[in-house]
Amino acid sequence: MKIKELTLTNIGPFVGRHTIDFTTGGEKNIVLIGGKNGAGKTTVLKAIKIGLYGCFAYGYKTENITYMKEIGSMLSYFAESGEYSIKLTVELAEKFSESEYVILRSWRKHNESITETLSAAKDGEILSESDSLEFVGKIRAVASPELINSFIFDGEAVGGFIDSDNTDVYLRSVFNCIFNIDILYQFREDLTAYLNNEKSRAEVSSEYGLSSMLTDVNVKKASLSSIKERRKVLRSEINDINIRLAALQNEFIKLGGIPKEQARELRCGVKSLEKATNENYRMLREFYEDYLPYCILAKEIASVADRGRRELPGIYASMLEEVQRYMKVDFSAYIDELKSVSGEPVLGLKEEEITELERLAEITQSKKASAVSVLSGKNNLIDKMTEMRGALEGSFSVARLDEIITETKKLTEEFAAVKNSEARTAETAAELEREIAVILDKYQKMLDAGKRGKTVEKSYLICASCIKVVDRLTEHIKTDKLKALSAATLAMFNETVRKTDYLSGIEIDGDFDLRLYSKGKRFDLSALSAGETQILVSCIIRAMFKISGRREMFVFDSPLARLDGETRTLFINNIVADIGDQVVILSTDSEFIGKEYMSVSDRIARTYLLDYDDVSNSTVVRQSYFGE
Repeated sequence: MKIKELTLTNIGPFVGRHTIDFTTGGEKNIVLIGGKNGAGKTTVLKAIKIGLYGCFAYGYKTENITYMKEIGSMLSYFAESGEYSIKLTVELAEKFSESEYVILRSWRKHNESITETLSAAKDGEILSESDSLEFVGKIRAVASPELINSFIFDGEAVGGFIDSDNTDVYLRSVFNCIFNIDILYQFREDLTAYLNNEKSRAEVSSEYGLSSMLTDVNVKKASLSSIKERRKVLRSEINDINIRLAALQNEFIKLGGIPKEQARELRCGVKSLEKATNENYRMLREFYEDYLPYCILAKEIASVADRGRRELPGIYASMLEEVQRYMKVDFSAYIDELKSVSGEPVLGLKEEEITELERLAEITQSKKASAVSVLSGKNNLIDKMTEMRGALEGSFSVARLDEIITETKKLTEEFAAVKNSEARTAETAAELEREIAVILDKYQKMLDAGKRGKTVEKSYLICASCIKVVDRLTEHIKTDKLKALSAATLAMFNETVRKTDYLSGIEIDGDFDLRLYSKGKRFDLSALSAGETQILVSCIIRAMFKISGRREMFVFDSPLARLDGETRTLFINNIVADIGDQVVILSTDSEFIGKEYMSVSDRIARTYLLDYDDVSNSTVVRQSYFGE
């Protein structure tokens, strides 16, 4: 199955109708979607899953109140019409041919209630309501919600698993989905349920000794399996709560809790700084256009003025000689005194001309000092304006702060309850394992004593045999794939980190405990940096897809958050660009720009920019990217 197109109408921040084309082909296998935090990248992912699965996307089997509450939170508050819908166009391989299906889920608000309508079309022909439901069921069989989740690499979520030391839970879940281990687990549960059925028990009531013990073992194994799965769910819930708590904490720390009055003051401050910046630019432009030439010739202008000032006595002496001849009055003493302090005039400047030159030199010097002052304080002014804008962009209302505090308290209480439940399930699981071991020991002794019952229902034996086959098959798949996975991950990791033989060995067991070796010596996973740990997890996932042969759409959501420098480029080239025929990258404005963008530019089929407007509280989908 491939997703070809997504159309959102009044969903989340997408006010009005917006379409994203996911079609790729050949070497052009990447769709790059950029957007700042809050622009709607997560909404795109949620919309795909809701469009495909409806209530099943949240683990519900019916459209209950909780599901409709989730839907209600996604419907835009700023919609100009009452139309809300998600339309998905998918390509599905059926009986060696490809068919195009269009799935449309639409919602209508009626007072406080919401109703959902589903319709579908195949190759342009509208399907009936029953056929539409059948098709959606087929979608779940082809690609379950859990499988779709394994095709999404969320950099922040993966980072949360790493920080909370739950990497094994995340990788085990992805592995079970990709290699269909979860289907075998479900099959085993169904077989065990049949064995434990009252009718089956009646049919095998004549079975003596071993049969009853085998039933007892299977019952306990079923309970143990259920408890272990429950424990995995609880551990996943614990991790999820940790991530949500961390997200709330980061939200509180990073974006602050700026009241409206302070936010208003910040806006005024930004406007004032912008006005000062514009005034500085005007002053610099005036200096460059009107005074820069005089500034360059400042010394020459000062020298000319000084020379002209020194020549003035000589000029005045010549003027007195003219007056003396005209008036026939003896001014010789004054003339001689003036000539004694001045040489012969060269420039012949008048006093007002000299004064004008001196004034020009003084004004030029003043303009130069102002320009230097502006240039030296330019960066501080820009930094201050950037800081204020950042504070404004991250500001919350007081109401939102109260919501964060309330949510944190609720999650903390929920965490304590789930933690206690997980501890109790761990104790129960340990007790069941001890009981099973005791029964199996008795079972073996009875076999040796030849006390096996002779009347065993055929279907019961077949079912019991199937359970054994499923167990052996599961173990075989895990052993075979994990061995190949360890080798492929080792080669991929060393190539990605560009450190020759950085790791000499990687061992991955059935519980996804990772054992790392360097030059034959084992070292702990915690010895890797956060970035190296993320690369290792990414290499394991990439190796899973390579070994499984799957080429479905793969989504990277902010995958570079913990990586820097050359590591980003290597991660992009070795993991991102070649993981599938259809790769979707959801990037912030700090990722996949510059050198990172160039690393994938020749493989990009199309780009989109989710541009959020604070004034209209809506996102516009543009066919462009950051910097374009």
